[in-house]
Formats: sequence, C-alpha cells, structure tokens
Amino acid sequence: MNKNILKYGLFLMLFSLAFAGLAITVSNFYHPQQNRGRLVFPNTVEEGLDLNKIIITGAEGRISLRLESNYWVVGEADFYYAGLERLNDLFNNLNNATYYHQQPFSEKALLEDRLADPGRNRNKEEAGVLVETFNNDKPLEKIIIGKSVSSGAYSFARPAGKDEIWLIDGRYDLPQEPSAWLMQPILNYPPEITEKIFIQDAASQQSASRQTRYLPFVNHEKNIVKPDVLLEKLDFLIAGDVLSAQNFDENLYPKRRTIRLTTFSGLITTINLFHDDQDFWIYIKLSTTNLPTAAVNAYIKDNSFLYDGWFFKISAAAGRTLANYQLM
Repeated sequence: MNKNILKYGLFLMLFSLAFAGLAITVSNFYHPQQNRGRLVFPNTVEEGLDLNKIIITGAEGRISLRLESNYWVVGEADFYYAGLERLNDLFNNLNNATYYHQQPFSEKALLEDRLADPGRNRNKEEAGVLVETFNNDKPLEKIIIGKSVSSGAYSFARPAGKDEIWLIDGRYDLPQEPSAWLMQPILNYPPEITEKIFIQDAASQQSASRQTRYLPFVNHEKNIVKPDVLLEKLDFLIAGDVLSAQNFDENLYPKRRTIRLTTFSGLITTINLFHDDQDFWIYIKLSTTNLPTAAVNAYIKDNSFLYDGWFFKISAAAGRTLANYQLM
C-alpha cells in the first residue's frame, strides 16, 4: 500500500458519493413519497464530497474516522492511517444502501434484531452499531445497524431515535476495535526476497546472509542457519495499536533490540524493538544500500510516510520471537 493508492482510493470514494448524490436528488424530485428503494444515507450521499467524519459506536467501543490532509485516519489509534479495503466496504455501504422492507416494530423485535441504542444497552447481543456521518461538525445521518439475515443479502436497521425497523441492503462489518481499521499489515516481507539479516542487542551481534534466494543462509562462522521462524513472523506482521513518536515514551520499555533486513534489490528495513517482556513495540525505518534498484527508491518514496514517526504495538507472540530469536 502506498500514498498514490490511498489518494486514488479516496478519489473513487468521493466520485461515487457525488454521482449517487445526483441520482438521489432526481429520484426525490420524481418520487417524493417512495419508501422502498430510498437511500439509507441520503444526506451523506448528497454531501459526499464534504464528508469528513464518521463515528461508529457499538457495545464494545467507539471508532472515529476522520479525513485529514486527504487521508482517512483512525482517531483511537493516534490518527494513524485507515485501511483502504475496509474503508471501501464502508463507503460502498454508505453510497448504495437502500431501504428494502419495513418490519413491525416492538421492543422484543428491537432486541432480537440487535437494534437497541448502543449508548444505553446492556450487552452486544441486543445492541446495534450506531453509524454517524458528518460534514465538519454538521450531523448528516444517524443510523443503527443490527444483525444480518441468514442469507447475508440484508441487514436490520433503524434511524436513531425512531420506532422503525427496516431491512436494508447488504451485510455490514463494523468492528469497534481500532486495529481492525488500520492500514494492515505493517510489514509484508516475503522471506524469499531477504539477502542479509543482522540482529543486535545489549548482549550480542549476529548476522547471516546468502548469495541467492535458492541457497541457505550462513552466519559469520560459515554455519548454515535457518531463520524461517523469524522471517515468517515478518511476512505478515499486524499492529494491535499505534502511537505517534511524540506520544510514545521509550523509557517505559528498557529492553531493546535491532533487526535489520536487506533484500537482494537493495532495500534495508530496520526494525527497532522496545519491550518490557509484556508489551512489545517496534519502530520501522526504510533505507537503501549503495546500489538500490529504481523500484526500491520508488517504494521508499511512496511508503516511508507509513513508518516515519510511528511506533507499532505487535502481539506478544510476534514480539517474543523478535526479542529472543538467535541466528544459530
């Protein structure tokens, strides 16, 4: 994922919202009393180009998505970048969701369909997920999304504050865990591209390298090493939380380790690990060898912004591997 893809994705989202806004304006002019087929988020669609905040509230938490400097960010993750795939799913739902059929309203149905107000409800088996959209501070829509029907084609929903229950188009995935909305993975480092591995901590320095992807790694003593466990962890590394450098206190994590990977094409990825044996955070720096390929230079130009000034919390399992792995 890079900066150009993020901007292109944002353009497609805004264009689709603007196009749908024109369609709903025409539809409301010719069919003002029509219920079935009415957009669930008409104001959001009409003002799509100015949409800049979405708040998702459920029984398990709250997510605030904000548009800042042309990028959507996650407020609960120190305003780190939101993942494009999940954003696309959300914007497609906002853009295309229509009311399909109104259901009889009752307090029992409200709970069975998981449409109770998440701000006042008892548990996640009864609470809906409130989706609020904004143009700056102006509210556009407040819709509570409930459970999906068994086929997945429709979901239960109701406008917040109204005694109405509807079936609407689509299945909605609206997690309230910040990590679910982040740009992921933070590292996607295929093992076959690695030429050199260097590890340094307070106790030792270790290194291994190979001449081609088809040959084994050997350490400085010319012994064959198999760093499969380490490289597999870095092949798809997920962040559980993110902090900006200004909000991260290195003094809380006295144990340090540096892992540096070099690819055959000249990309150097330096992973600085900070931990206390319980929590594990990493800081990632991209650089190049003296003779990188043009593709590596372009990659760093497009992706450095995802790492510069950010600390990523990783799982304890991944953290212990990075903290304890030995090139032996």
